[in-house]
Amino acid sequence: MNTAQFSIYFDGPALRDGTMDVRDLAPAMLALGDMLEHANRVVNGPEINVAVRVKGFPKGCFGVSFETVQGFMSQFVEMLSPGSRVHTALDILNLLGLNPVTIGAGLIWLLKRAKGRKPKKATPIEHNRVVLTFEDEDIEVPAAVAELYGDNDVRTALNKAIEPLRSEGIDKIFVKDGAQQVEIVSAYEAPFFVPQEVDPVPLEIDETPQIRYFSIISLSFKEDNKWKLSDGSQPIHVTITDQKFLREVHSGKSFAKGDRLKIKLVTRQSQTKQGLKTEYEAVEVLEHTQPGRQMYLPLMQ
Repeated sequence: MNTAQFSIYFDGPALRDGTMDVRDLAPAMLALGDMLEHANRVVNGPEINVAVRVKGFPKGCFGVSFETVQGFMSQFVEMLSPGSRVHTALDILNLLGLNPVTIGAGLIWLLKRAKGRKPKKATPIEHNRVVLTFEDEDIEVPAAVAELYGDNDVRTALNKAIEPLRSEGIDKIFVKDGAQQVEIVSAYEAPFFVPQEVDPVPLEIDETPQIRYFSIISLSFKEDNKWKLSDGSQPIHVTITDQKFLREVHSGKSFAKGDRLKIKLVTRQSQTKQGLKTEYEAVEVLEHTQPGRQMYLPLMQ
């Protein structure tokens, strides 16, 4: 088993008597465990598991000691995958910025340096490092730190872990290097840890319009012009952008549920914070028929 230990201390006037509100402490402790598990997943993949255990409550401001335990499978993964490198439990603490010896190089340091700004691009460079380009500066970090920075689960858990700083009377979090206290986050810096809204990332797929038939389930006269259509298997929401067709709609042309549309359909996909997103656009409506009002007869030859 691969283990690494660390202690987190919360400090401030509200904690001088050595007690802490359980409603502040419990969510922060759970979030620290989540953060380490997510970080391990990002840098090691699902083959390596990690568990986070509370060691006890040392005397001081108000601190909790943790032990990060990495599953024994890590040794076998390294043997079976020559050239691969498993990040140890101590590596993960370093990458997150929880090791007082390497405090100025991990994710926590990067978030404080970025101050809530969103990078414009990330450029891989030699020696497994990445340059993050912000509006007014470049910041170089290990590639694994950049991966943690871009992972929503890690960022969300870290933000929850420092939530006590948003309570009155708690003004900093620190770790210890022997007898020396090393501050990692202050209450002033807490806003920098709020996960940013992630812009959808377009995925490369064939966006050539396809001619498709749909039946109308419901239509919309709102600004987004999203109609609910069915291709016979499942309903989808389609944005109508054919201006000629929309003028016909607004001039009073009659439509009914079950009417059939022949359209040129463009499909687009993107990766969002919530997962994959698929959008449909009708760039041209080629035909509108009302099958329910027609009688179909077989052709006799």
